Amino acid sequence: MKLPLKPNGTKFSFFIIDDSLSITKTLKEMIESFGGHYIGSAANSTEAFAELVKSVNEIDFVMLDILMPDISGLKIIPAIKTINPQFKIIMLSALSSPANIQMAISLGASHFIAKPFRIDQVFNVFKTFCESTIQESGPPIDGQKKDFNKIHALIIEDSNLSANFIRTKLESLGCKVVGIAHRGQQALDILNKVPTINLAVISMVLPDTDGLTLILKINMFDPDIKIIMFSAKDDARSIEKTKELGVDYYISKSNFTDRQLYEALYELFTNL
Repeated sequence: MKLPLKPNGTKFSFFIIDDSLSITKTLKEMIESFGGHYIGSAANSTEAFAELVKSVNEIDFVMLDILMPDISGLKIIPAIKTINPQFKIIMLSALSSPANIQMAISLGASHFIAKPFRIDQVFNVFKTFCESTIQESGPPIDGQKKDFNKIHALIIEDSNLSANFIRTKLESLGCKVVGIAHRGQQALDILNKVPTINLAVISMVLPDTDGLTLILKINMFDPDIKIIMFSAKDDARSIEKTKELGVDYYISKSNFTDRQLYEALYELFTNL
């Protein structure tokens, strides 16, 4: 039983959050026997957040228990997704009631495995999500990677972690990030100072204004600036409302993929 490799030939990486040393040891041995890469583990949320931030661009899968010494694993799912929306969170817990499973999935977990688990069961879950990740990354549209170096982006996001995540992803595609704003007014000030901005990536919620109001202000300032909404609010009504106000593309934080960002830029800047 071997897991597939990523398109770049590297192994998928796993991080474990569980206070049981025996469970962590068992999972580590399973991951390595499957051909995966074991990044490390944490026994509580404080250790977990520190390690997740440190290895944010290396980890693909987070294995998470519900019962931990300091906090319920369910409560930290949104915070983990904030660090990197691309993390695939696999719950591993004996508290596998339908309510807990439903809650975990609604908060952003990708799957729930009940303890005690079988080796083949864990392998099949890993394999399924590795294969789906490969499909999501997919080849670039038309088989060619478009050059996005003429895109000058402004990121408007109150979370430093999310802002840096977006910056890394945009720059990896060749975009130039010319500014990061954590408040709406700061964003408008940057727009006034940097006339080359042609893309704004906006969060729905900001400390001094809401994303919807800011969309209107940006469109009034320069209707040619393309706007991508990057938000955890991904219900149909929120998406519809933002598009009515002038958003060009909507990306959900909880379902983000590199492929989706590439397709958004490809669609919005075809003529560059």
